[in-house]
Formats: sequence, structure tokens, C-alpha cells
Amino acid sequence: MFGTTKFRALLVTLALCAPVALPELATAQEVALTGRVTDSTEAVLPGVSVTVLHLDSGNTFVGVTDTTGDYRIGALRPGAYKLTVELAGFSTLTRDQLELQVGQRAVMNFVLTLSSLNESVTVTGLAPLVDTSQSKLGGNVDTRQMQALPLNGRNWMQLTLLAPGSRANEASESPAGTLAGGFQLNVDGQQVTGTQSYSNTVGQPRFSRDAMEQFEVVTSRFDATQGRSIGIQVNAVTKSGTNMYRGTVAGYMRDDKLNAEDFILKRTPKYSNQQFSTTFGGPLVKDKAHFFGYYEGEREPQSITFSGPYPAFNIPDLSVTKIQHLAGARYDQQVSPNTHLMVRGNMWKNDEPIQNISLLSGTQHPSTLNSRYTRTGQVFASLPTTIGNGTVNELKGGLSYLHMDQDGIVPPSPTILLRGYTIGRPSSQPLREHQDTYSIRDDLTMLRGHHELKLGGEFLLPVNELFWANSTYGVVTADLGPVPANIQDLFPVWNDPTTWNIGALSPITRRYAQSVGTFDVYCGQSPSCTRKKPQYGLWAQDNWRVGSDLTVNLGIRWDFALDGLAQDIVLLPIRPEHTQQRWKDFGPRLGFAYSLPDKKTVIRGGTGIYYTGTVDHNQQFSINLVAAVPSRANDGRANFAADPFNVAGGGHVPTYEEVLAGPRDIISQPLDPGAKTPRSYQTSIGVQRQFGETMSVQADYVSVLGRNQEYSRGNSNVAFNPATGVNYPFTNASTRLYPTYGTIGMRSMAGSSTLHSLQTAFTKRSSNHWQASATYTLSTFETCDPLPWQVTFAVAPDLGGQCGLGGSGSYDAADQRHRAVFNGILGPFRGLQVSGLYFFGSGYRYLTTYGGDLRDTGGMVNPRLRPNGTIVPRNNFVGNPLHRVDLRLQQQIPLGGRLHVDAIAEVFNAFNHENYGAYVTNEASASYGQPQRVLNVEYQPRMVQFGFRLQF
Repeated sequence: MFGTTKFRALLVTLALCAPVALPELATAQEVALTGRVTDSTEAVLPGVSVTVLHLDSGNTFVGVTDTTGDYRIGALRPGAYKLTVELAGFSTLTRDQLELQVGQRAVMNFVLTLSSLNESVTVTGLAPLVDTSQSKLGGNVDTRQMQALPLNGRNWMQLTLLAPGSRANEASESPAGTLAGGFQLNVDGQQVTGTQSYSNTVGQPRFSRDAMEQFEVVTSRFDATQGRSIGIQVNAVTKSGTNMYRGTVAGYMRDDKLNAEDFILKRTPKYSNQQFSTTFGGPLVKDKAHFFGYYEGEREPQSITFSGPYPAFNIPDLSVTKIQHLAGARYDQQVSPNTHLMVRGNMWKNDEPIQNISLLSGTQHPSTLNSRYTRTGQVFASLPTTIGNGTVNELKGGLSYLHMDQDGIVPPSPTILLRGYTIGRPSSQPLREHQDTYSIRDDLTMLRGHHELKLGGEFLLPVNELFWANSTYGVVTADLGPVPANIQDLFPVWNDPTTWNIGALSPITRRYAQSVGTFDVYCGQSPSCTRKKPQYGLWAQDNWRVGSDLTVNLGIRWDFALDGLAQDIVLLPIRPEHTQQRWKDFGPRLGFAYSLPDKKTVIRGGTGIYYTGTVDHNQQFSINLVAAVPSRANDGRANFAADPFNVAGGGHVPTYEEVLAGPRDIISQPLDPGAKTPRSYQTSIGVQRQFGETMSVQADYVSVLGRNQEYSRGNSNVAFNPATGVNYPFTNASTRLYPTYGTIGMRSMAGSSTLHSLQTAFTKRSSNHWQASATYTLSTFETCDPLPWQVTFAVAPDLGGQCGLGGSGSYDAADQRHRAVFNGILGPFRGLQVSGLYFFGSGYRYLTTYGGDLRDTGGMVNPRLRPNGTIVPRNNFVGNPLHRVDLRLQQQIPLGGRLHVDAIAEVFNAFNHENYGAYVTNEASASYGQPQRVLNVEYQPRMVQFGFRLQF
């Protein structure tokens, strides 16, 4: 499944790294049970045996209280447990059906009474909802929610929207926006987040919903055991086998006959979807060894529709079929009472003949479509061992891979940039991104008096390969005037560039650029054409119980990525020498949890520094082995746009050697040499209160200050007039920063952001046939554009600088003031179960531009100057509020014994509210302000799905 070569390489990595593996803390996926045992006089009892039995698998775990009466049992898996507390001369206590969730550190205290007889006392009660020992923020999605809540498309990541503090409106690939480093996905303790691309929404792995047991979303202030994210951590646990052979066979169907008409098209486009899923697991050796496996396939025929401002370009719907396959297996073994082994493998294949990134908004021609083929997978092993009283060591290692290929769907053609409209193949393609990441970590957790100490370290080795033919077919910048009135006549056949009259655009064409040369980006660095740069992490965490009511969480984390910010890459003239390594990225963290005497209320808070992990695009963009020819300014020829090198007049396209010998564009946006690792300062204070055994409420104030955040400047080879604060015209080469060069793209780490939010939540866990939870977040999110490269004085407001020189930021394009989510499950009653989800989001803010480079900057990003001299306000467009109600009805039909079938009907966006995920915010577009069709399931009209699930 994963390839013999990769598997052998994994074994070699484990063998080499195991001898030097660093001790590490218990991971966030771990379930831990801790507490104190006393007698009836409140005197502590050392030497008490605490045994927990995992009811489904029969696995047992044992802890013993120390001299302070404290015990700790770690490395548990989520699920139901039976506890037995024993000490000679005292009555034995038992507690059955204790449910523990992923990431939970349940505090369970016991009082033993003297007994002259061999008697046993059974106590009742549920695990506490209030965690009195941790200050992190977030929430859990339990096994019942994973199985019962309605999900359009059955992507379990959509359920991350339920967590307190979540700010996303959709979660098809990422629950935390697009910027790389905004979230981290960990499955069974393995980091599987894709870090090849600059965007979180590209290349993230997928897992079948039926393979996931439950997960935790930490939205703020996770402890030092986790890192490489300035935002969210998603910690998921996969299903494992039990002592009973169990399996499912399920099918789900959607069809356009069951859909309401599209909000934009005012008709119902052709669509169908068929998903099939099966799982099976059970014992190999009862109470000792278990297996679990799954397969899921999806076939999704659909129509790609067009609704742009030019009727001739709104071609008939394109029919395509998206196909994906997901499969995996897991093996668990209790090697001894103190040692457990888990081995897991997963894969995902996703074939998209047409990928709907922007879905041809009013600013794009059908020729800008592309295809995408994605392959991801993991091999992973974990070996937790109890090596002493309250001490657990867990060794982990694995391989995670991402292979993704993209290309345009029309024959080779240039990318044509008009005012507010784009025609032609995407300039960034063809593109092939391959990443294999080998990892090993070792976790050590120790109980020493009132201190729960966690020490850790890990090693990651990403192996990246990249083929990137950026602008290989040329880029025509034709924005000197409005889009020609006869534009539809100039491009008569949308997918046949030989019929396009590009030369007619010459009067409004500003310039032309085209890449030639080497497109295997890393071939210049290694014979294998790959880049291998190790990453390291070290951390220490102390959960210190200062008193019976106060726990202080002290932690520090250090992360280092060799050349993670392209320190080894020299690129003249903007990166003249190797830059210094980031050795000092230390993230201290301080938190506290103070419980009131009734142990039902906890006041919590703290602060900390968090760094992103390295992303391969820092290197991709900086190497620039792809050389762009000198940009050709319009020389006045009538056919310049179609023949910029005047081949018809005896000229020629420059060779790679000619380009390197002379001035040229640097279009790949390298990282500026002064870049620092993006980081955030997170601070919170709040309270959580439990009512009875099944309900709790919480409210937290959260502040997140983002610093050194990535920002694309576009062309940075432009100089500014200090008297006017406006750039000198880029067409005048003598006024450029580097007169012998053309466009120099650049990415800087000078951005900043400020988030203030009030995060509230209500939880009612399952009891009396119902459960529910609700969250509400009130927030403001501000960012600012940094000053242009090498500028130290004030510039025009549309050119940046709000971050300094007395300027201030403004609301970001991701600002959303109010957000509320409710979900509930009712039943079953005689096999009937009803569940639902409601989502509300107030108007979402979007980036706004004019659409033409009227200042002649040569391609600085997001131009906002209008022809009348006024400036488009920054991020001033606010979309409509979002309302979505999803409902599910499930009826269980017994078939004898444990065999039964569930008949399922689901309605998504039941009230057919018009929800939009995109608008045309380019003022030069004829469709400005109009909502655009987005195929993310969160924005679809009413859809109905029928399904069944056979369980045995």
C-alpha cells in the first residue's frame, strides 16, 4: 500500500533515531487518570493499587499511589473503563462505565474506609466535565457525535466547527483558514499536517469518518507538548478493535433530483454522489491483541457551471466525475501489563479531473480551470510503557506522505491579466509537489510529589520534491485600460488557444514575462532532486499542584528547523548572503487552574508564545532555479501581446543561458533575508462551571497577537518618492531599486494581527436519551499591511505601512463579529434517533481591490487606487450573514441478534437559506459585489441524502 522503498526507509529511520530518542511528555492524544486516595480522616494512603480495565478490549492498566497518596495512569485510550481501588485492610472500591475522552486528564479522588471483612463498595458517578488541572481552551467531539450528527459529504473535519473558539465557516481541508501554520492535525499522536504548500487548504490528508473514534480541538493555549501552530491543534484518535467481532457496511446517496435550485444559477445543475463504506474489527487474542480495518469509496459526478459577466464565456456545463478512495488498518496489542503496541496505516487517493478552487467567479474565464490528483498516507507505530509508579514512556515513529499533481485543462496558453478578469492556463502550473516526512518522538511523564513532569523531544525529516513550471507559457499583463468591449469575440473557443486573438490586446498591454530553464526546483541542491532539512523539538512541562485547589501549568518549548527560512539560499540581488539560523525560538508558557471548594467551578487562564512550523514554500520560492526572461515592456507593435519577442521580425525567445547572463525577472516571490519565524502571543482568562453530572458552561476572554506573519508584497523592485509617498513608475527602469532587473516578487514576514474574543460554550453530555452543546463567539480581528520592502518613511495608504510610522491596522478580511453553533442528539426511542446542527455567522469581511495597477508598480499585490484618484477602502466588503440548519433522522431496524440496519435520511440547509462563501470584490469587474457559486458543502442550497448502515 505504501511502497517497499518508503517502508524500508522508515525502518532505517527508526533504527538510527531510537538510540538517541529524547524522553518526552505524554502526548495530547493521551487519556490520563490521576487523583489522590485518602482514608476517612483525610490522611493520605500510599501503596494503594488503582486498576483500570478498558471494557471493550479487556486491556488493563495499573497505578499505585505514592507517599503523598497521589496516583497517575497514562497512555490510556478513549472509551469506557472499570476502576478498582484496593489496599489491604480497607474496603475495595469499584467504579464502572467511566467514560474518558481524548486529551482528557480526569481527576478522580477516592476515600477508602477501614474494613475487617473482605468487602467491596461500588461507587457511581461520571467523569467530571470540569478539568481542574489544565488551562488549555477548546472542546471535544465524542464518539456519539461522530456517528450521529448530519454531515454533508461525511467529512469529519467539519465537526471541528463545533469547538468553543472555532472561527471557521467551513472546514473542507483546514479548520483555521488558509495560512500555513495556522493549525496542526495530529492522528494518534502523529503529526500528519501537510507542509509542502503555502496554504493550509492544499494537500491535507483525509480519513474516513467511520475510522475516527473521536477528537479534541484545542483552539488556544495548548501546553508545551505541542507546537508548530500559532492557532489550533486538532488531536484525533482512530478506532481500534475490541473483544467482539464487529463491522459495518454503509452506503449514502445524493442526487440533483433531491436538491433545491442553485442560488446563483437559478436552476438545479446535474449532480450525484455515491459513497460506500465498510469496517471490520475484532480480537486476534482476547484481551490481548485486536485489529480494525476500513475502506471507503466515493464517486461524485457533477457539473461545473459558469456565471461570469460575459455571456459567451458561460459555456455549457462541464460534466466531470470526482473519485476518491480511503483505506486503513490498525493493530493493537497488550504486550505485557505495562506495555502496549499500536501500529496503523492509512491512505487516501483523490482524483479531480477539474478542481473547483475558485469555481470561476466573475473574474475568471473557463480556461483558468485545472485538474488535481492527490495521494496521501501514513505508517505509524506507538509503544507506551509503564516503567514505574506514575511514570509512562511512549516511543512513536512513522512516515507521512503527500503527493499532489496539478495541471491546466486547456492546451498551453499564456495567462492574460486584464482589469478584473483573467484568461488562460494558471500561471503556476504544471505543478508537482511530493513530500515524505519521517518522524520519531519519545514521551516521558513522571509523577514526583505534587509535580506531574513531562519531558520530550522529537525529530522530523521532510523530504521534498518539486516540479514547478511557473509562468512557463507566459504572462500578459493587459491592464492599461478597461476590458475591451469585444472581448468575447477575441476568444471565440474557450479551450482552443489557436483561435484566440491575443494580439488585439496590444493597445492595453503593459508587459510580458515568460519562464525558461530548469523547473525541477531542487535538482541544483542534490542528485536526487530533493530537499532534506531536519527539524527538532524539545519541551518540558510541569503541572504543579500547588495546593488542593490550585494547579500551575509551567512549560517551555524549543523548535528548530535547519534552514527553515531558506537561510542556505543565496539569490542575488535580494539575498546576497546566507542568513542566520533561528536558534532562539523558545516558547515559554504559563497557565493556572483554580478550583473552588465544591470542585464544580474552575477559574483558569495564562499566557504563552507559539511558533509556526517550517513550510517548504519558504525554500521553493527562494531558490528560483526557474528563471524568468526580462520582462518585455510594450514596444508599440500592433501584435506585441501575441509576439512579445518579435519572432516574426527576426527575434527569438531567449535561451536559459541568455537569461542568466542578463537582467531578468524574479517572479517566484522569495523570502526576504530578514524573515523571522511567525509567532503568536496567546493570553486567556475564564471560568467553567459544572451543574450536576451532565452539564457545564464556560466563558473565556482570549487575546491572540500575531507577529512576523507572512505577507506577499508582489513586486519589490520598486522605489518610492519620500516627498509624495508614491512609487516611481516601474516602466522607468532607472528608478527601480535594482535597475538591471525587472519584477522581483517577494514574501516578507512583517505582517501582524490582533484578535480579541469572548468564547462561550454550553455542554450537556448524553443522559436520559439526549445530549447537546452550543458555542458562541464574539470577536474582532485586525491586521495591517507592512511597509514596502526597504522603505522607512510613510507611503500612500493603499501601498502599505499601517503597521508602523504612526499608522494603525483595520479589520481583516477574515473578521467576523458573531458566530454561534448548536448541535443536539435526541433518542433513540424504540430505535428512532433525531439529530441536528445549527450554524450562524454574521457578515464575513472580504479583501477589496480596484483590479488594475494604476500606479504602475509592476505588480504589487492588491491594488486599490481608482481612476478618479480615490482609494478603495481596505477590506470594506462585508458579506451576508450565514444560517444553516442540518437535520438527520435515523431508524434502527433489528434483524436478529446483534445484526441491525439503520435507515438514514438527512437534510442539509433545511430552510434553504442563501449562504455565500465568496463575492466578487474587485471593483473593475462587471460583477463587483455579486455573490459567487462555491461548491463547499457549507454553502449549498437544500440537499437531501439517504443512506443505510448495516451493523453486525
